[in-house]
Amino acid sequence: MKRFLMIYITIVMLCCLSGCTSYEEANGNQQVWKAYDAYNGAQDGGQEQDDYLITDDQDTKEDDEEDSTDPLKADSIDLTDMSSTMIYSTVYNMMLSPKDYIGKEVTMYGEFAVYTDQEEKAGEYYSCIIKDATACCAQGLEFVLKGEHTYPDDYPEVGEQIVVKGTFDVYDEKGYDYCRLIDAQLIEE
Repeated sequence: MKRFLMIYITIVMLCCLSGCTSYEEANGNQQVWKAYDAYNGAQDGGQEQDDYLITDDQDTKEDDEEDSTDPLKADSIDLTDMSSTMIYSTVYNMMLSPKDYIGKEVTMYGEFAVYTDQEEKAGEYYSCIIKDATACCAQGLEFVLKGEHTYPDDYPEVGEQIVVKGTFDVYDEKGYDYCRLIDAQLIEE
């Protein structure tokens, strides 16, 4: 009896697990394979490479307008108009994929901080620190003010809230890439 019950439970479980794919998932997989096959045919010279894209009219909408919420499509990124979560996420993405942001003008609001390199005596680094919505995590972005400035005379107090605007750039120091805003300026609130 126990043996029959175990076989029965095993069969029921196999039937349940094999039926987990919905129609939409199965249909989506078919679309992917059709696109894959069409693309491979295009690679073999059978058709134009642009023809490999297969769209489902029910699920896809043509949108010719540029998505204004995508920072990568804009020439300038104003972090002062975003929610704290979006600001933190955008700055995190800048650190993760800096090459996508090089040359873009960035305006950001955050806390002024200074870091002094004690080991190399390389000088001081000035940054704007942005915290997430719960203030448990922070991301900072170094900035270099345009022109000649001396610290502390030409800079705010450490911890003061600032708005800084500059051009996003990446530089190499001791074999590591660092992000910063160059030609930056402090903006009065």
